[in-house]
Amino acid sequence: KTFSELLADQIMDVNNLQKEANVAVEKLVSGKSKNIHETMLAVEKAEIAFKTMNQVRTKVIEAYKEVMRMQV
Repeated sequence: KTFSELLADQIMDVNNLQKEANVAVEKLVSGKSKNIHETMLAVEKAEIAFKTMNQVRTKVIEAYKEVMRMQV
């Protein structure tokens, strides 16, 4: 796989975790689920994945800027 394909896959994974967390919260709030542990776990997973993706994005941007500053 190319770097862009790997990045796109990771973004989709983070998006899916966010959706799962939203569904878990909606179920808890609506009373369809009483398992607060699973809900909190889903929310934390989504948060960690998002923070990690954000750090990767920052590093990629920094690397790109560094490459652009290089003299050929």
